[in-house]
Amino acid sequence: VAKGIMASLWADPAVNLRQDARLVAEQYRVFREQTNEVLGGVPVWTDETRGVVGRLYRRAGYLYVHQGSVELARRNGVRGALSASAYNYVKRCFAMFFCARRSYARAISSLPSAARAAFSSNPDPCAQRQLGRVAV
Repeated sequence: VAKGIMASLWADPAVNLRQDARLVAEQYRVFREQTNEVLGGVPVWTDETRGVVGRLYRRAGYLYVHQGSVELARRNGVRGALSASAYNYVKRCFAMFFCARRSYARAISSLPSAARAAFSSNPDPCAQRQLGRVAV
């Protein structure tokens, strides 16, 4: 169910453009704040890293297991276990929301009328600026 809800935020233009991006950005900030507590001790993978087999690393914003399975990796925190694959999935969903939103906004004139109306009534200052209603 949760995956379907997350996917609808970026897959359906009307749903995506109706959503106030400030709320999504705040949800992402909270997600990062909460997960950073759990991932504080995870080392960053660099080109110079000589990885330990099976160890969890941060790499390019996502979690990575050197010569291992990210599906099996998890970290325990005060709120329970954080699955590395779930963490990566949620980060990709947030990224896709904003990527799809930019694409939809650029092609607003070619979208269905419901999507154009959703974008037009969106209180988000960035959406209003793109519509030319707020000075930059």
